[in-house]
Amino acid sequence: MSKKFKYYFLKFYLSPFLTFFVACCIIVYINHRKHFMNHAGLLFFLVIGLTLLVGTAKVIVDQFLFPSEFDKLVQRKPFRDFINHGFVVGNGYLNGQVKDFQVLLGYNVDEVRDVRKLYANIVFKPKLSGHFMTEVELDAFNKKYATTPFEWSINSLDLEFNFDGPPPRTAYILEEIEEGINILKKEGFEPSTLADSYKIEKEIWDALLENS
Repeated sequence: MSKKFKYYFLKFYLSPFLTFFVACCIIVYINHRKHFMNHAGLLFFLVIGLTLLVGTAKVIVDQFLFPSEFDKLVQRKPFRDFINHGFVVGNGYLNGQVKDFQVLLGYNVDEVRDVRKLYANIVFKPKLSGHFMTEVELDAFNKKYATTPFEWSINSLDLEFNFDGPPPRTAYILEEIEEGINILKKEGFEPSTLADSYKIEKEIWDALLENS
C-alpha cells in the first residue's frame, strides 16, 4: 500500500504541490508579506486543496479516461504477477529484484516486424577482473552467448519475449531471468542498482574520451 501511495504521489501530486507552493511564496514575497503571513494557515490549506484537486484530476485522466498502453498492460499478466511479488511501477517499466539483481520489465514495439516485445533487463556492475568491461569483451560475450536468448549491453543482460497473442507465462519469464543471473555469476559479474550502473557507465565514457 505504501509503495502504491508513493507511486501516485510522485507521479500525480508532487508536481502540482510544488507549483502551487512556489506560486504562493512568490505572491507573499511580492505583496505585503506581513498581511499574507497572517493568513499562512489559509494559504497552506489552499495549496493542499488545489494540489488534491489537480492531482486527482490527473489520476482520473491518466488511469480512467486516457490510460497509456503501459498502464493498461500492468493490470494484466505477467506484469500483474510481478507487481504482486514486490516489483514496483516505474516510468514505463517495472522495477524489482531477483536473487539480489535489479531487474527491469517493460515492453516495446518492433516497428520493423510490427510486433510487441516484453523485455527484461538484468542490471549488473560492468566490471571484469577489476577493470571496466571493454567493447571487445562485450562483443566476445555476445558471440559466446549468440545461441541463447540473451543480449549483452554495457550494464545489463537483456532478453525479449513475444508479447503478441497469449502473453508469456510468468514462471517461464522468471526461469529465463534466473538463467541470465546464473550466467552473470558464472562470468564473475556482481549485482548493481540502475543508478550505480549509470554512474559507472558515465565513468567509462569519460575514460574513453580522455584516452581518445
